[in-house]
Amino acid sequence: MHNERVAMKQFMLFLPLALPLALPLALLLALLLPLCASAAEKDSKKPADRREEFIKKYDLNGDGKLDRKEQAAARKAHQAALLKRYDKNGNGKIDREEREAARKEFEEELKEKEPEKKPDKKPDEKTPDK
Repeated sequence: MHNERVAMKQFMLFLPLALPLALPLALLLALLLPLCASAAEKDSKKPADRREEFIKKYDLNGDGKLDRKEQAAARKAHQAALLKRYDKNGNGKIDREEREAARKEFEEELKEKEPEKKPDKKPDEKTPDK
């Protein structure tokens, strides 16, 4: 019971700090997630391999799974990486222009990874029938 109270107090102290970051990051993720899904399908690694790598990276106690603290650390690291990459003005938030630039950057990366699609050839309408 005592641990739950301490956890709740810590959560309540953390909440005002996390909320200003949560909305811009959620919006950025909402924009990028559909693009990430199509890129992930083309990724050569199997989902099980990516999951294993992720767990190895953030499993600090080595038990083979992520507890709440490890999950929170993974989220925090991911958010920090997004801010570092896309927060161009350094204000600690992803604003509309930065989200748009991030989306365009991500689309360009996808175009580079995808093979070029050739336009379908249309039959020549003026070709005489034989």
